[in-house]
Amino acid sequence: MPPADPADFAFVLPNNLTYDGSPKEVTVKNTSNKDYGDVTVTYMQNGKVLDGAPIEPGDYSYTVTVAGSAQYAGGTVKTGSFRIIAETTPEEPPEQPPQGDSTEFSPLQTVAIVAGTTAWFAGSAVMGYEAVTYSILADLLPKGTPIPRTREQLAVLLWSTAGKPEPAAPAVYSDVAEPDTAKAARWAVEAGLLPDMGEGAFTPGKRVTKVQVIRAWNRLKKLGLAK
Repeated sequence: MPPADPADFAFVLPNNLTYDGSPKEVTVKNTSNKDYGDVTVTYMQNGKVLDGAPIEPGDYSYTVTVAGSAQYAGGTVKTGSFRIIAETTPEEPPEQPPQGDSTEFSPLQTVAIVAGTTAWFAGSAVMGYEAVTYSILADLLPKGTPIPRTREQLAVLLWSTAGKPEPAAPAVYSDVAEPDTAKAARWAVEAGLLPDMGEGAFTPGKRVTKVQVIRAWNRLKKLGLAK
């Protein structure tokens, strides 16, 4: 029984390999009229098989196999690799200190944020702002917790810290496939910790600033769900 001919397939890598919260899938099409059976793409990272197409930044490999048929043997028709790169958005101007949550900061922290904001307008904001907000988050978040960079990461952190409560409404978003992530997103919106983006979407890959993380965490504390 002859093997599958790789020349009979078209392989297309994801056209956008910058992290945006969406799966990066390899597309495979049988361009011949031969019956090779089902086509499967398997993704791996560091020797571990993934459950589906990768989402997070990193290096990945993939293997394309066909199941075979009565006329052709199954087997591997393609292997390869690709890299998802981290989002590289321009640094945004620092936000003003959270007005409603300012009582959660010590006087020194509040002055430091204002100083960092003023320094930005003088041309040296990024260092001052980043240092100040990083220091505040290091005190606020549980020890060893990475600072969330996206709405998805922030929602999951808030929801997990609160004990993974069930949201009141169905956790359905057009751009969130993972059930627990959808629950975290819906609950965080219902609790007023994250804004509702409307139109049935959550925009999980949208960047959040450190001040937005501070605000959300302070609101969680006011709900009595975080220390």
